Amino acid sequence: MKLKLTHAIDMHTHADHISGAASLKDQLGCEYVKYANAPARCVTFHLTDGFECHLGNHRVKILTTPGHTQDSITLIFPDRILTGDVLFLDDAGAGRDDLPGGDAGQHWDSLQLTRSSHSIPCS
Repeated sequence: MKLKLTHAIDMHTHADHISGAASLKDQLGCEYVKYANAPARCVTFHLTDGFECHLGNHRVKILTTPGHTQDSITLIFPDRILTGDVLFLDDAGAGRDDLPGGDAGQHWDSLQLTRSSHSIPCS
């Protein structure tokens, strides 16, 4: 089976390391995807809250979840969510909110929204 990478999605800006998504864009010609207010200038496709699309045969809806960063997003699938650093399933619990752009109050609100995201329809 031959696969081709068409999109690289960064779910938030990283303050402590560099993402490889921009390099993937340059080397493979794929779209570099981030939330609409992301500061990166090399993004080729900006997502907005509520945007819906398909990843292969899987429906996905974009949910903005600021707090860890101002451009954090969560991917809502019909049967699962991908939260980036909004939520961790270990002792850490959630991404840091003390880095540039972090906001503890927004992060709390995003955690509550993410927790209830199973009820968000993805049609």
